[in-house]
Amino acid sequence: MEPFDGHADAATDGATDPARPGCDEPVSSQPEGTQVPRRELRDPRELRALAHPLRLSLLEELATLGEATATELAERVGESPANCSWHLRQLAHYGFIEEAGGGTGRSRPWRWIPEVQEIAEADDETPEVRIARDATVGLMFDRDTQAFKAWHANQEAAPEHWQRASFSGRGMNWLTADELAALSADLEQVVERHLIARLDRVDPLRRPPGSQLVRLMAWGFPAGRPEELPDEHGSGGEWGDAVADGANNGGDDRAKGDANDQGEATS
Repeated sequence: MEPFDGHADAATDGATDPARPGCDEPVSSQPEGTQVPRRELRDPRELRALAHPLRLSLLEELATLGEATATELAERVGESPANCSWHLRQLAHYGFIEEAGGGTGRSRPWRWIPEVQEIAEADDETPEVRIARDATVGLMFDRDTQAFKAWHANQEAAPEHWQRASFSGRGMNWLTADELAALSADLEQVVERHLIARLDRVDPLRRPPGSQLVRLMAWGFPAGRPEELPDEHGSGGEWGDAVADGANNGGDDRAKGDANDQGEATS
């Protein structure tokens, strides 16, 4: 499941509306009880529509600009207006963007449709969906990984407060499948609170001063070969079998030791 992508942004309580200079009235987050639009992607045609580097770049630019024409986007991504216009129409065909109104042809503005995209679970896929899913998710993570490397190599050029605010981390430990699922649920709550609840910031007028599009990546998966992992009862797997063997051997050794002790006590 992909509960967030780089585009899920919105306004926070206490931020001042930049469209009204000098106004101290706070810009609220999503109104209480508002249902954040969610979309499950399980149609391979929808997934394939996203599995294109230029289209992901166009989506990211629209999330940054709010609205833009094919000509404006072409200048930002280094492609021709005609090529951008064709890819924008494909994204619109599958409901990822829409016309913002006004203009015609390559001069008509487009805007991203804010939503949380959830990609079909691995155990609920046909082979066609799985191939399209792997291509889309792989491309998204490759882009984010490259962006992280670029940030890491050049972050000293950024203002100091952004350097302090950015973070990265990694870790490993022994978890059960249930514990890993609990970790995933905890992270989803964090994402919900900090990203998804602020989805309305796709509108530039609702962004607080000093805000910037931020990328967040997270993954958690078991190390080792998938076919050698323990089953749901804890059996199997290299470590699980070793623990079981150790427990059995330890039990035999303790039994022999108790018998020897008993023999010495009665002799």
